[in-house]
Amino acid sequence: MIAPEGDDRSGPEGRQTIRSVEEPLSSQREPVRKCTHVTLHLVPEPVWLTHTDRPTYQPERFAEEGFIHCTDGAALLIDVANRYYRDDSRAYLVLDIDLARVQARAIYEDEAQQYPHIYGPLEREAVTRVRRVERLPNGAFAAIGDDVS
Repeated sequence: MIAPEGDDRSGPEGRQTIRSVEEPLSSQREPVRKCTHVTLHLVPEPVWLTHTDRPTYQPERFAEEGFIHCTDGAALLIDVANRYYRDDSRAYLVLDIDLARVQARAIYEDEAQQYPHIYGPLEREAVTRVRRVERLPNGAFAAIGDDVS
């Protein structure tokens, strides 16, 4: 699961509480920032390739989790990749997602507002760029690489 380390806020039955983008955090008076920018999503290349002829994409664990994990910023994405997927030897891709083009609700559930979740399938037209992820021989994720042609 791609979630900020140490985020243990939970609601009923141990699940993270979900708040609307219009609801303020308890420590803020202003509403949280709406998700309308470009964010990043990490996907194993074989998984992405199985969706090339489909109008929408859903990650492997979508049925279990109910949302698509995203990360704002390349450095955070590499940190997340190394934390959760370093032992997965598959090639990985990074999708640049224009959240303004996503039909499903996209919200932040972390206080730092760095990890938006998309609560529905991702339309391929919302993916503005697909890039490879460079890895080191030891499996560590190193950087976001070139565009996939």
